[in-house]
Amino acid sequence: MTIIFPFGEGKTEKIIFELLLERNRTIQNFREFSEVYGKSNFRNKIINTVKGQFTPNKNWCILVFRDVDHDEIIKDIVTSFNDIISVLIADWDINLSLQQHTKYSNIYMTEVTKSKERPGFRFVLHLADTTHLELPVSLRNNTSDGYVLALGLEDTVLTRFAQKARINTDLKSFRNLILSELPSKLETARINCNEDKDFLAAYLFASRFWVVHRNERHALLTNIILKRAAKYVPNLIERVFDTWLVAIEEAMR
Repeated sequence: MTIIFPFGEGKTEKIIFELLLERNRTIQNFREFSEVYGKSNFRNKIINTVKGQFTPNKNWCILVFRDVDHDEIIKDIVTSFNDIISVLIADWDINLSLQQHTKYSNIYMTEVTKSKERPGFRFVLHLADTTHLELPVSLRNNTSDGYVLALGLEDTVLTRFAQKARINTDLKSFRNLILSELPSKLETARINCNEDKDFLAAYLFASRFWVVHRNERHALLTNIILKRAAKYVPNLIERVFDTWLVAIEEAMR
């Protein structure tokens, strides 16, 4: 049995993670998802959460979902997590370092097999990479919101939002409103639109989200997009979140 501690930057990662777990009910032994609220907080949050919990005769895993900003160097990100690993296993008299997955370039892993001297340990790092999603807009950073945007722009999901908002326009015009017309108005006002959250904000406005869904606490845009995608285009979930699912599977292995 492997006990897994999942970590992510915030609410978006938690919502995505919980949806993927819900779709695979065989997944077990996950501790509560920890939101760190900022890239610089991973170190303290991970160490404070798991330090001293690695009891013998068990397998332990840390699973991390992290965004990547445009000015960050992947090597530096990986090094920062190697430093965290060094702190966690400081008493084990062993060196571990994350290695790139043989098939998925945005997943990094390391592990040590359980023995009489120490428990089993695995660390899986998933870095957001939306380049394969072929989004119709150029995004400045790679973040979890990019995955959500990809789902939200799928025809069936977008149509459902339009129907709920009683929007009397064709799908192409509705999509153009989100991806071009609203962002261009902001650009005219010298407000850059190059983040996935910018386009999700346009999505929220164009779909009259707060008019249709009046209870903010129970109707988060991210959650509704994911739920509708899971209901109407379930195969799309596997395609969009393919590396997320691989990372989860590696953590369970």
